[in-house]
Parts: sequence; C-alpha cells; structure tokens
Amino acid sequence: PTGIYTAGRLLGVVCGTACVLAVYHLGQRLFDRRVGIAAAAFLAVAPLAVRDSHYVKHDVPATLAVILALIAIVRIWPRTPEAGRLRNDVIVAGAACGVAFSTHYYCIFLVLPLIWAIVQRWRNDGWHVVFRHIVTAGIISTVVFFALSPFLLVEPIVAWRDITANRQIVVDRAVESGAFAPARQYAEMIWNDSMGHAVVALAVVGTVWMSATAPARAVLLALFPLGFLAFIVNTTPASRYLNPVLPVLAVFSAWALVGLAERLRAPRLALWVAVAALAASPLAASLRTGAFFGEDDTRTLARRYVETRLRS
Repeated sequence: PTGIYTAGRLLGVVCGTACVLAVYHLGQRLFDRRVGIAAAAFLAVAPLAVRDSHYVKHDVPATLAVILALIAIVRIWPRTPEAGRLRNDVIVAGAACGVAFSTHYYCIFLVLPLIWAIVQRWRNDGWHVVFRHIVTAGIISTVVFFALSPFLLVEPIVAWRDITANRQIVVDRAVESGAFAPARQYAEMIWNDSMGHAVVALAVVGTVWMSATAPARAVLLALFPLGFLAFIVNTTPASRYLNPVLPVLAVFSAWALVGLAERLRAPRLALWVAVAALAASPLAASLRTGAFFGEDDTRTLARRYVETRLRS
C-alpha cells in the first residue's frame, strides 16, 4: 500500500530536516553561531543528503542520531560547571550513543569521540577518574542499545545468522581484491556527489587548519568519520553510506570559512555572500534531484503506455 511508502519517506524527510537544525547546534556549541549557520546551510543543500532524505532508508535517521550524539558528547568538553552537571552529561552522552548504535551498527565509532571527550575533560583529575566515567558511559550506552535492540538477546542465533549473511553481502565480496579496495570509489563519491567540490575542498582545508591550531577539537570532530570511513571503505560501494560523514564535513567547511573571513577582516555580509556562493552549485544539483522525484516513475509510465497503446 502507498501509505507504507509515504510513511517511510516522511520519516526520511523529517530526519533530514532535523539534521540541518542539529548540525547548527553542533557547530554553534563547539565554536560559534556563525559556524553553526554556515554548516547548516552547507548540509541543507548537500545533494547526497537531499537525495537520500527522499528514500525509505535508515542512513539519514542514523545521521541524525550521530549528530545528536556528537552534540551530547560536546557537552562533556572541558569547562567548569558543577560536578553533578558533568556526571549527567556523561550519562546523556552514553544514552545518545546507545540510541545511535541501535539505529545502525556503523554508529559504533561514536565510541571514539566519546572516550576522547572524557579523557580531555578529566585527565588532570587522574586516570582512575577518566576510567570511571568511561565505564559509566559504556554501561549506559550498552543498556540503551539492548533496550532498543532486544532481539539480539531474545534470538541471538538468528541475529548472528543475519549479521553473518549481511557481512557476506556487504563486506566479503567488496574486499575480494584486497582490504580497502573500494576506497578510491568512496573518495570519488565524496568529491563528486556529496556536498559540491568547493565545500569538500574547504572541509579539507578546515581539517588541516584546525589540526594545526586547535588539535584537540579537530580530533574530537574527526574521530568518528575516520573510524567510520576506515570501516566503510571495506564495504560494497554505496553513496548512501556516506551520509553520516556529511555533518562533520559541513562543520569543518564552515569553521574554515569563518576563520578565513576573520583573517581577511571581511565584513559580516561578505561571509554570508561567500556561504551563498559556495551553496549555489549544490543547491542547483539538489533542485534537479527534487524535480526528478516529482516526475512519474517507470511503473506509472508503463501502465499509461499499456492503457493507451496496447489495450485497444
């Protein structure tokens, strides 16, 4: 029934739209409001994100879960509020990661920035404190994961059978010619299909620049996509898998653009003109995608052909 597909596509649209709002909060919380707005603009017009938000797939909902988990992780970042608040932040971040893990297995790489944030916050208090908070976050995320994925406990044999079958389809045949064999195809997808050449290039600049000037924050942002990509480039190439990387690319791009504007002492208006200029090409591509989805599909065309040409 059509309603089933409509409901699934509506979920994708809602999650895709929420990703834009969430990436604004991520950029704003980790840096400032300008970075948040620019990152949201870049993600809003990203052709890959726009296209996949039309589909009944779980990659866009998983991307939203990743962004929300990163926002929760950033709350742990070094600061000086009351100790109780910090303990609550660890619990919230662990729970958010557990939700993400349950949404898609590749979200497990959120463990990397979660541990990094905890280490950065409490390393001066001793490693026993760091370890205690890591264990707390681990327990919370595990409980939430199994609460949302109870079938793993109820039918572990069936779950393992399905996991093995999925691995054979997604991973085994992809690495028949060697580990990381699909890496070049994924790199081409990121460059050609994800956010537009200019935004991707700016993300590379932002990554290198932040690594030199604010390495701890660069590591926090980069850990998830690096771990994720190290895994995903050993799977059968599919551009939709790359959705969880886009928010981080958007933030790196936005941070680099804001930094360049500050270095050049550009007027505030110039920054937003630059954002609009960088977003123009991916916006045009996304509008073409929207127009394509508005056309009659092949089943409708086939039925119309049969009714008008063959029935007589």
